Amino acid sequence: MKEIVDKVGGLDVHRDTVVACSRVRERDGTVTFTKETFSTTRKGLESLAQFLIDAGVSTVVMEATG
Repeated sequence: MKEIVDKVGGLDVHRDTVVACSRVRERDGTVTFTKETFSTTRKGLESLAQFLIDAGVSTVVMEATG
């Protein structure tokens, strides 16, 4: 599969938590994956937003069932 975005995030949304993963390709070609779990409270979602901002993520995909 062709990668078209260098900095991308993925979210798996549950009732009480959101699991977030970022994949960042640096200019030298190295790729870093980071995964964290956040609560669905206001504070948790603010932390999630900061996690994505700090990673430089510009595109996010989300999976949720329910």
